[in-house]
Amino acid sequence: MATKKYELTKEYFFHGEFWHQLDDNKGRFSARIEYSPYHGLILDYCISDSESPRTCEILYGVLNTGERCTLIGKFDFTQGNIHFDKGIIHTGRHGFPIMLFNDFYAPDSKIEYCDLSLHGLQEFIHPHGFFTQLKHLEHPIFIAKGNHWTLQLVNHVSFSVIGDDLLNIINCQNKAALENIIHQLKKTKELYPDAFFSIRKELVFYFRIKSSNDLGIEDHISKCWDISGLFSILLNKPTLPEEINIKFKGNGSKTPCLLTTGFEQRTIDLALREIKHQLLPINRKHINLGKIFCKWFKIAERYMPLTITYQYETGFRTLHQAHTDIILFATQLEAINKTIGGSKNEKYMKPINEYASLFLIQEIEMFFKKFNNKSIGENIATLRNELAHVDRKKELMNILTIGDYVKIGNYLKTIVTSYLLSDLGINNIIIEKYQAQTIQE
Repeated sequence: MATKKYELTKEYFFHGEFWHQLDDNKGRFSARIEYSPYHGLILDYCISDSESPRTCEILYGVLNTGERCTLIGKFDFTQGNIHFDKGIIHTGRHGFPIMLFNDFYAPDSKIEYCDLSLHGLQEFIHPHGFFTQLKHLEHPIFIAKGNHWTLQLVNHVSFSVIGDDLLNIINCQNKAALENIIHQLKKTKELYPDAFFSIRKELVFYFRIKSSNDLGIEDHISKCWDISGLFSILLNKPTLPEEINIKFKGNGSKTPCLLTTGFEQRTIDLALREIKHQLLPINRKHINLGKIFCKWFKIAERYMPLTITYQYETGFRTLHQAHTDIILFATQLEAINKTIGGSKNEKYMKPINEYASLFLIQEIEMFFKKFNNKSIGENIATLRNELAHVDRKKELMNILTIGDYVKIGNYLKTIVTSYLLSDLGINNIIIEKYQAQTIQE
């Protein structure tokens, strides 16, 4: 049975009845569930039954769509509105993080695997409009193994019924060749009268995540964010989950879920922005994705500040945010310098010389020459200290505009990102293309 599709970047509304004991539905109450990618999941409830829960960490429900569902979160209905008349009525709006469809699940339900689809993943793998060049594979395209985790890139295919009408959609300028194909198809149909033909309608790629330690829902979702975080960096734009479907052990079908993410509308707009396979500085043809994920799972936690910067990008900066970027990435350059054995006097220039292309270094030099004749390292040190220390004289801060701050922050972020890409084993030619595109945007 096909899994109903729930996309995390769309809005949904449901009405239903809910209760908190898996084996006892007393204390039911009515509520409306609202979902949007920017507000997340909200339960708009009205409770009048004294046997309904006041606090709980899981709710079970039936929806007006006819589906069962499980809501996961720390629910506290004592914090809403209380109405006194001929009884006590609790009303309010309560946010919660996870909604599972199709069935009732206990907190300790075992997970077989979790399937993740990302916005931009299809184009990253192959250009849109040319998917007929790809064959459907029954086996995983790659398998990456980490500490207690296995990641697979798999594809799913759907077909349209075509039957004997297959002959109607075939054409060829060579009439003899066309007649031969038609003859062979008719002959095949005579040999196999029960054969029923279908034509491929859609080929979709997604990641399949498996845990060897029977980890729970939240751990699987955390791993989904690690994967989308890396793709945000590779694509240089927010990359959000499109769908998350969980296969519970003993359940015949996959379970779609919705999550509270709290992304701004501008971030969502950037995530949904169309990309072109041929124009990406990094796509599947350029890298060994399996090896990169093997390394990424080991180091993802170390790069959380960088990952979050890409995942929550809005394309807009306030002056405060521009200042924060410079302090963050200048500090990370200092840490990189220590990692690669640089001295204190070269805490900025050694990472820059090591990971920035000649083109990028020249761009930074030309930028600072508008203000003084000091070196790149001196200017970064001066600006970082002026921003971080209240007692420093504001030489650069008095002449820089917000556009200048944004540009400097982008330069530094690109170099820190290049260090990560190098750490993941991506070659310098690809990294230099990535840099050239990043600083031009």
